[in-house]
Amino acid sequence: MNDPGFGELGDGGNRPSGIYLGFYNKLDLVNRYIDGKDAGRMERMAGSIDPLTATVNQFNPVTMIATAMQNVRVASEVYGTGEGYMWEAQLLGAFKGMANALGTAVAVATSWSVVGVAVGAAIIAAGNSI
Repeated sequence: MNDPGFGELGDGGNRPSGIYLGFYNKLDLVNRYIDGKDAGRMERMAGSIDPLTATVNQFNPVTMIATAMQNVRVASEVYGTGEGYMWEAQLLGAFKGMANALGTAVAVATSWSVVGVAVGAAIIAAGNSI
Protein backbone atom coordinates (compact mmCIF):
# COMPACT_ATOMS: atom_id res chain seq x y z
CA MET A 1 0.00 0.00 0.00
CA ASN A 2 1.29 3.45 -0.88
CA ASP A 3 1.55 5.67 2.21
CA PRO A 4 0.22 9.15 1.31
CA GLY A 5 2.10 10.83 4.17
CA PHE A 6 1.04 13.96 5.95
CA GLY A 7 3.72 16.31 4.66
CA GLU A 8 4.82 17.55 8.07
CA LEU A 9 8.24 15.93 8.00
CA GLY A 10 9.19 16.64 4.43
CA ASP A 11 6.85 14.34 2.52
CA GLY A 12 5.85 16.22 -0.59
CA GLY A 13 2.76 14.19 -1.42
CA ASN A 14 -0.87 15.16 -1.06
CA ARG A 15 -2.33 15.00 2.41
CA PRO A 16 -5.50 13.01 3.12
CA SER A 17 -7.42 16.29 3.28
CA GLY A 18 -6.34 17.11 -0.26
CA ILE A 19 -4.16 20.05 0.80
CA TYR A 20 -0.98 20.07 -1.25
CA LEU A 21 2.25 19.95 0.77
CA GLY A 22 2.43 20.10 4.54
CA PHE A 23 2.86 22.95 6.96
CA TYR A 24 6.65 22.75 7.18
CA ASN A 25 7.07 22.48 3.42
CA LYS A 26 4.91 25.57 2.93
CA LEU A 27 6.83 27.36 5.68
CA ASP A 28 10.09 26.50 3.93
CA LEU A 29 8.78 27.87 0.63
CA VAL A 30 7.60 31.10 2.26
CA ASN A 31 10.95 31.55 4.03
CA ARG A 32 12.84 31.03 0.78
CA TYR A 33 10.60 33.58 -0.94
CA ILE A 34 11.12 36.15 1.83
CA ASP A 35 14.86 35.48 1.94
CA GLY A 36 15.10 36.04 -1.79
CA LYS A 37 13.22 39.35 -1.61
CA ASP A 38 15.25 40.64 1.32
CA ALA A 39 18.67 39.50 0.10
CA GLY A 40 19.29 42.57 -2.05
CA ARG A 41 18.15 44.96 0.65
CA MET A 42 20.31 43.23 3.27
CA GLU A 43 23.36 43.46 0.99
CA ARG A 44 22.79 47.19 0.52
CA MET A 45 22.38 47.69 4.27
CA ALA A 46 25.47 45.67 5.12
CA GLY A 47 27.54 47.70 2.68
CA SER A 48 26.37 51.02 4.14
CA ILE A 49 27.43 50.34 7.74
CA ASP A 50 31.11 50.70 8.43
CA PRO A 51 32.71 48.57 11.18
CA LEU A 52 33.24 51.52 13.50
CA THR A 53 29.56 52.50 13.40
CA ALA A 54 28.48 48.90 13.98
CA THR A 55 30.82 48.66 16.99
CA VAL A 56 29.54 51.92 18.49
CA ASN A 57 25.88 51.01 17.88
CA GLN A 58 26.14 47.80 19.85
CA PHE A 59 26.86 49.89 22.95
CA ASN A 60 23.82 52.13 22.65
CA PRO A 61 23.10 53.12 26.28
CA VAL A 62 19.33 53.13 25.83
CA THR A 63 19.35 49.59 24.48
CA MET A 64 21.75 48.40 27.16
CA ILE A 65 19.62 49.85 29.97
CA ALA A 66 16.37 48.45 28.54
CA THR A 67 17.91 44.99 28.17
CA ALA A 68 19.38 45.11 31.67
CA MET A 69 16.03 46.15 33.18
CA GLN A 70 14.25 43.29 31.40
CA ASN A 71 16.90 40.77 32.47
CA VAL A 72 16.74 41.89 36.10
CA ARG A 73 12.94 41.80 36.12
CA VAL A 74 12.76 38.31 34.63
CA ALA A 75 15.49 36.96 36.91
CA SER A 76 13.89 38.35 40.05
CA GLU A 77 10.26 37.51 39.22
CA VAL A 78 10.68 34.19 37.46
CA TYR A 79 13.83 32.70 38.93
CA GLY A 80 13.79 34.39 42.34
CA THR A 81 17.29 35.84 41.97
CA GLY A 82 18.10 38.96 43.98
CA GLU A 83 17.87 42.24 42.08
CA GLY A 84 21.18 43.54 43.47
CA TYR A 85 23.01 40.46 42.24
CA MET A 86 21.45 40.77 38.80
CA TRP A 87 22.28 44.49 38.49
CA GLU A 88 25.89 43.63 39.34
CA ALA A 89 25.89 40.89 36.71
CA GLN A 90 24.44 43.25 34.09
CA LEU A 91 27.06 45.90 34.87
CA LEU A 92 29.92 43.40 34.70
CA GLY A 93 28.55 42.00 31.46
CA ALA A 94 28.45 45.47 29.92
CA PHE A 95 32.04 46.18 31.00
CA LYS A 96 33.17 42.82 29.67
CA GLY A 97 31.62 43.53 26.28
CA MET A 98 33.13 47.01 26.15
CA ALA A 99 36.58 45.73 27.15
CA ASN A 100 36.54 43.08 24.43
CA ALA A 101 35.42 45.57 21.78
CA LEU A 102 37.96 48.17 22.93
CA GLY A 103 40.76 45.60 22.97
CA THR A 104 39.90 44.44 19.47
CA ALA A 105 39.76 48.04 18.22
CA VAL A 106 43.14 48.85 19.78
CA ALA A 107 44.73 45.72 18.35
CA VAL A 108 43.36 46.39 14.86
CA ALA A 109 44.12 50.12 14.89
CA THR A 110 47.70 49.52 16.00
CA SER A 111 48.31 46.29 14.12
CA TRP A 112 51.49 47.80 12.66
CA SER A 113 52.99 47.80 16.16
CA VAL A 114 53.73 44.76 18.30
CA VAL A 115 53.18 46.86 21.41
CA GLY A 116 49.73 47.98 20.21
CA VAL A 117 48.65 44.41 19.51
CA ALA A 118 49.95 43.36 22.94
CA VAL A 119 48.00 46.17 24.62
CA GLY A 120 44.85 45.17 22.72
CA ALA A 121 45.35 41.53 23.71
CA ALA A 122 45.82 42.55 27.35
CA ILE A 123 42.56 44.53 27.30
CA ILE A 124 40.74 41.55 25.78
CA ALA A 125 42.24 39.23 28.39
CA ALA A 126 41.15 41.58 31.17
CA GLY A 127 37.62 41.63 29.74
CA ASN A 128 37.52 37.85 29.50
CA SER A 129 38.68 37.47 33.08
CA ILE A 130 35.54 39.18 34.41
